[in-house]
Amino acid sequence: CWFSAHIGEEIARTVHAINPEAAIDVNIGVEVQQNHAMLFGQDMPTVARYTDGMFSEDSYWPKIHDDGKIVTRVRQMKMLESCNGNSLLAYVTGNAPQSERQLRQSIAHMAAFNRGALGCLGFAGIMAGGMEYGRDYDTRRHAARWVRDHRHLYRPTEPFSEVAVWRSQRSLAFAPRLNFAAYMRIEQLLIEDRVPFRIVFDDWLQQLRPERAILLPAVECLSKDQAATLQAFVEKGGGLLIGQGTGTFDQDRRRRSVPLFDELFEASEPCHANDFMQLARHGAGRVARLARIVDHVGQVPSHLPDGTVNFCLDHTNWTVPEEADQVRAALDWVLGHRRKILVEAPRGVLAEYRRHEGNLYIHLVNMRDEPSLNVRVHVQVADGAEPVTATLESPDPDGAAHVETVVSGHGVQMIIAELDVYAVLVVRSFFSNG
Repeated sequence: CWFSAHIGEEIARTVHAINPEAAIDVNIGVEVQQNHAMLFGQDMPTVARYTDGMFSEDSYWPKIHDDGKIVTRVRQMKMLESCNGNSLLAYVTGNAPQSERQLRQSIAHMAAFNRGALGCLGFAGIMAGGMEYGRDYDTRRHAARWVRDHRHLYRPTEPFSEVAVWRSQRSLAFAPRLNFAAYMRIEQLLIEDRVPFRIVFDDWLQQLRPERAILLPAVECLSKDQAATLQAFVEKGGGLLIGQGTGTFDQDRRRRSVPLFDELFEASEPCHANDFMQLARHGAGRVARLARIVDHVGQVPSHLPDGTVNFCLDHTNWTVPEEADQVRAALDWVLGHRRKILVEAPRGVLAEYRRHEGNLYIHLVNMRDEPSLNVRVHVQVADGAEPVTATLESPDPDGAAHVETVVSGHGVQMIIAELDVYAVLVVRSFFSNG
């Protein structure tokens, strides 16, 4: 991993010496459910110091499958934004024919979660797959022009999140595939429940932390310094959710006699416990520990019978944890039962949250086969905030739907009469001090 990053640095220095305006993209894939460091010799956050984007040619097209699984590229785009602001480059369609609605959904999904970078909309017809990319040309052109004309909804903004999921670089470099499955399921719950979240890496522990809670689904390899930093975060009022096996090993995967965080719970005020989870207060914050998130039963083997790595298209973990309701209760606990934003919509409506100059931008993408009616967005407004107003922008054929705003105490509810495929709800003066 170090050698790959060193080569990337040399290439970047050479390229920028010739043309500092050149953008650098690497085609190494963006793996979310296998050990990228072990399989490809790449630590994405390190390589991304020298790149602007990464290409991923996997076949996880955004859609709701017949068995109900919701497959997206949300993780990839969130991971790359945390990697030095990189963007994802990917095909918006596969080789199989798509309906015009599915194409609009795929483009909207890229626009919303990739800060307006639409990926590969098409290429020359003489290339493999070129004819497929020529279909629905007007739809592609309309989407590209709309995003270009609404650039203010994307590039100036920064993520708004209440939760951080820590993909620990050192721990996951030593991790078996089951640990990645735990991450997949926790992140899937956040995606499906439309919780504002980021995926972060080790530098989160060394910088200012805007999130109110951090989740460690399966950080088995943990240093004492990292544990102390997280404990201090809790003592000051943060929330910490600890998943299966967390703190079992040191950073070189040597087993500890006593897992880290055991002492944290011993020094905390217990509030609830059952066979699945423990909830406690510590200092001004809250902690939760889950006994398990995913079981090994039913998991796809990491290697084939001949010993080669199993790179099959695996949708096993594109689902929420088996004990989803208890995980939701634990998440609600570490957030202090006070979510700032809540989107009520049918399953399959995705949401991305951005902020800029005191305004909140909520990107809503409907992956369902039909429009979603009466989507409700609840926000809690800070004391001293100016009156909140809401407008809706949409590239859908019928344009933006009507939005009704209802103010109640410190809360504001916005009702979108009909969401076809994609709309951006702009909530002005949401942040009292920018």
